[in-house]
Amino acid sequence: MRLHAAVALAHLLFVAVLCEKVRYDDYKVYKVTPQSAEAIITLKGLENAAATSYNFWSPVGSIGVPVDIMVSPDHEAQLLGMVEALGMDSRVMMDNVQRYIDEESRPRVAREDEWGWERYQTLEEINVWLRTLTIIYPQTVTLIEGGITSAVVTYILNELVTSQNATIRALAESHDWYVFPVFNPDGFEYSHTTDRMWRKTRVPHSILCFGADPNRNWDFQWSVAGTSFSPCTEIYHGPQPFSEPSCRSMAQFITGVADQLVAYLSFHSFSQMMLIPYGHTSEHLDNYDLIYEVGRRSAEALASRYGTQYRVGTVYEVIYPASGSSCDWVKGTFNTSIVYTYELRDLGEYGFLLPPEQIIPTALETLDSFITIFEEYYNLTGQ
Repeated sequence: MRLHAAVALAHLLFVAVLCEKVRYDDYKVYKVTPQSAEAIITLKGLENAAATSYNFWSPVGSIGVPVDIMVSPDHEAQLLGMVEALGMDSRVMMDNVQRYIDEESRPRVAREDEWGWERYQTLEEINVWLRTLTIIYPQTVTLIEGGITSAVVTYILNELVTSQNATIRALAESHDWYVFPVFNPDGFEYSHTTDRMWRKTRVPHSILCFGADPNRNWDFQWSVAGTSFSPCTEIYHGPQPFSEPSCRSMAQFITGVADQLVAYLSFHSFSQMMLIPYGHTSEHLDNYDLIYEVGRRSAEALASRYGTQYRVGTVYEVIYPASGSSCDWVKGTFNTSIVYTYELRDLGEYGFLLPPEQIIPTALETLDSFITIFEEYYNLTGQ
């Protein structure tokens, strides 16, 4: 076994002398369900308008698919008027987003100077911990420099290194593992220092707007579906494929090991899904039946611990058309056998602000699923 852990180096583009944290006092999150084509068109127009008063936590899909929208206090009445006029179902998921942010950042069992999975870690804390692993386990762990949800990924990494469970040890020691806990270091750091709700990169693509969606910037069916040409939207795909340094450097790394690559797993939040390529088309990949069955059994294993239910299927069919993702690029470019995107807890009650006390339960059930993927794949293929 050799495990390669990646330090996420932040390529910070600007240094601000003074930067106050963005606050979201009295912002609300509504789960809105469009019931007509007109409602879909209206929501997509609002999404692409990139108004700072609205933040789409989930992209607009098809009729009947809920959309989570964070709205500022001064635009709440406008949103509710639109919802009523178009006959959309809606309910409040969060009544004060800042309260959830404050709760999420409050230390739990672990002290601020201790590593643990009872709280969320900063970029520097993650990097220090990764370096420490190489000191404690020099024969097992090496450090590489690279550009995914970090708390769950570091937990799985720790289990691969330290667990004495026979099943985990067998899996860990039969493969080389390349683990990138933080894929978008600039954006991740900015979400800790300045704006907790920041999700894009920090590359300046216009005078007013920074960043692109790093999971829509990959050079496979780039900009075909479910993306935006506006730099100010959350789903902006960038000015060209691999315009974002983190995507470009990761692609270069993957290309270097592609001939040995058995599996590529990407971890995001939220929605409780195991997604299979592709996002730009309903056409199924070559080994879809096998990968769907492995995913179904993996989701069952995940549910067995706490009852958390995941949906399994292609991006296109389960949620909405969306192209330019890392998983689609890996599958479409190298035809890698095992490719999944995890959308972790929850279904929108907390969304991007999952409470720290759910970190370990989420990590444990995801680890169950992670192990099952490889067990079932090798069982079903006779390898």
